[in-house]
Amino acid sequence: MSEVVLKVAEAKLRDAGRSIVRISTRIMKKLDIEPGDYVEIVGKKVAYAQVWPAYPEDEDKDIVRMDGAIRQNAGVGIGDAVKVKKAALKPAQRVVLAPTEPVRVDPEYLKRQILLGKPVVRGQAVDVPFYGGAIRFVVVQVQPGPAAYVSVDTDVTVREEPVKEAELTIPR
Repeated sequence: MSEVVLKVAEAKLRDAGRSIVRISTRIMKKLDIEPGDYVEIVGKKVAYAQVWPAYPEDEDKDIVRMDGAIRQNAGVGIGDAVKVKKAALKPAQRVVLAPTEPVRVDPEYLKRQILLGKPVVRGQAVDVPFYGGAIRFVVVQVQPGPAAYVSVDTDVTVREEPVKEAELTIPR
């Protein structure tokens, strides 16, 4: 399976929080991926995202635009090099999330409004907009693992107790 090395660039504001990355259509062809497919991003850690075509002004650049959450999940910063390749993700049967602070939230809301169609991997941070701010959740379990995407049939559960520091480390 082919992979490319791209430089990390900041996502445009309208893409932030959507679990997407943008790369040029020329690179998408090289990787044999279509808009909406999933990619694996390998930095210090591994992250997953849906891929969309680059903005016209980025078409000739070897960059991947991603938001802060994806950069954090991949363990990279702006200007770092990452490997990007097509990811063959299956629909998740079960996903368990834990908040980073005590909060109650409807798992069905999280599934339909935030996670539907999005890739998830154990240890991934998920920011959920909440009263003008955001509450961070961490994916603590994905079946089948290590990564999958959330479908309408996925059983999404939210633990009541906040995540522990030890659960925040992502296995390579």
